[in-house]
Amino acid sequence: MRYLLYITLLIFSLSCVGTTIKPVPIANKLKITDQIELIFLTYNEEFNLYSDPRLIKNGVTSKIKGYDDDQYTGIDSIDIKISENKHYVKMDAIIKGYVEISDNERMLHENYQCVIIDIKKSKVVWSGVQMCDGEWKDNQWISHEQVEFNGK
Repeated sequence: MRYLLYITLLIFSLSCVGTTIKPVPIANKLKITDQIELIFLTYNEEFNLYSDPRLIKNGVTSKIKGYDDDQYTGIDSIDIKISENKHYVKMDAIIKGYVEISDNERMLHENYQCVIIDIKKSKVVWSGVQMCDGEWKDNQWISHEQVEFNGK
């Protein structure tokens, strides 16, 4: 009987350890709707940029498919723009880092582009360089007076 009690306590303690949920550290967050937030897990102080974006929908955190976590974005209104219907977000996707030229020399390299993310699907649906300046009109991204992205 004693062994049965020990085994039961051991199973119970192991099951409790397995269900511990650690809070996700958040470097910054933007509210999209009452149930949806765009969060960033990492902040690079040297570049003053954020990386590792995630969407939190109804309390569930999800990675954005197609967005490379090594890319950066700012969080100003010029870097991130949410569509009027709250279905899409335009976000900078900047590749930034140092390139080693020699043992004693390195050079900062930057490559700017942007992405459009489908918020409901947590997925990149468009990426490019030419159309990053613009604005949302309903579900259309307008850049240089042309529709560059036409969402549903």
